[in-house]
Amino acid sequence: MLIEFVKLFAQHSTKVAILTAVLLMTQVGTSNAEDCKLSTRHWASMHHAVISLRHENGEETDLRVRIADEPRERAAGNQHICPKIIDQNAILFVYPSPQNRSFHMNNVHAELDIGFFDSKGLLFLVTRMKPPLKGGSSSNFYSPGRDIKYALETKAGYFADHRLQPGEVTLKFR
Repeated sequence: MLIEFVKLFAQHSTKVAILTAVLLMTQVGTSNAEDCKLSTRHWASMHHAVISLRHENGEETDLRVRIADEPRERAAGNQHICPKIIDQNAILFVYPSPQNRSFHMNNVHAELDIGFFDSKGLLFLVTRMKPPLKGGSSSNFYSPGRDIKYALETKAGYFADHRLQPGEVTLKFR
């Protein structure tokens, strides 16, 4: 859309075209309905790893993840990240010891699946998390109801698409 406007105005005046392009880019950046970002400081600080999700039958699904193992990284998660970026990036939350944790969807712009793993890496619960309704300022809390060592956030549908069922999958680091 921006290119079409620039071409239209360029026919009349180069100065008008430049001014229009600058104004439109500014508006897009500040009036984005979802106010999402390509990255945040804590999101960018997460290091990458490849994990393997091993099925009981020996089948493996490898997944490149961002590792959230620092308190600020875990607190930030996918907050303020654009849906396209969320769809392309999974986050593995790693805790120093097993603990009962809750997750929320405030400032998250896409539905997510979250898989909860025990201290042995066994997947025991998968839940779909939904952002609060537009204009809402709070969301539900999602808790497994027991201690976890790992939580894996992926785009919605990932666990079903890869037949990753609770009780049948173990997380391994590669």
